[in-house]
Amino acid sequence: MEMSDDDVIRQKLVYEGDSGSDDKRLTTMLKLFSTWANENNEKEANDETIDKSCEVVQLMLNQVTQSQQSLEHCWLVHKANEEQRKQYGDMNEIIDRRIEFITGRIKKCKENLVKAKKIRRNRQIYNSLSKVVKEHPSRKETQMELNKVKKYLGSLKEENAVLDEKLDLRKKQAQL
Repeated sequence: MEMSDDDVIRQKLVYEGDSGSDDKRLTTMLKLFSTWANENNEKEANDETIDKSCEVVQLMLNQVTQSQQSLEHCWLVHKANEEQRKQYGDMNEIIDRRIEFITGRIKKCKENLVKAKKIRRNRQIYNSLSKVVKEHPSRKETQMELNKVKKYLGSLKEENAVLDEKLDLRKKQAQL
């Protein structure tokens, strides 16, 4: 039994679960019911009309069953969507809390990084100053060297004083 393109498209549209297929089912059922009611109004009841009437009733029952299944399917999809929406809402809350927590940790890490950079900079300055200080002698050594120089200076002053006295003495002797 070959079906035309129009029949295939019509069947797809009738059996599709979205975009107005329920309206088409109801329209089809209404037409079937009208046909069935008109045929039953006629007084002639023979086997052919009874068989045809039974076929129409069976088609209407099939349409009702399809509509019920479609309604059940839509209801289940609706419930699943509601459950998923709730789950996504819960996940969203969890993610928001995690974002807040991680944002706080990032802020603390940034503060620690600033402190660490300051400490590192201070250490570098300290190390460079300690190198400069190591190049010079210690205070104790400098004090000892200073004392030696003072003693030497003192001895030079004494020697200068002695030489000055000698010079004065010679000047006095030369004047005589």
